[in-house]
Amino acid sequence: MLIRSVFFFCAAALSVGCTPQAGQTGIDDRDKPYTCDEIVALDVVGMAAMDFDPALLPEKTRILKPGDVATMDLVPTRLNLLTDFNGIITRAYCG
Repeated sequence: MLIRSVFFFCAAALSVGCTPQAGQTGIDDRDKPYTCDEIVALDVVGMAAMDFDPALLPEKTRILKPGDVATMDLVPTRLNLLTDFNGIITRAYCG
């Protein structure tokens, strides 16, 4: 929970003042959160986890770096984003 809170704080702080280039649409061009299945379908592997607006991620989202501890319970609506040490998403799945 602490990691998630820190991530959301950092993401909000870094996204202040960021705007897409003219004519460019991104994953943030939306007024409601994505579902877990929609995020996985976007093929986010290779993107930086910090590029996401936390308000657009599903409520139950885990961003896990190498070595992070995670429960093994299955929550079908939970989005799991696995990253490398640089914060680049290496895997995205629901569960």
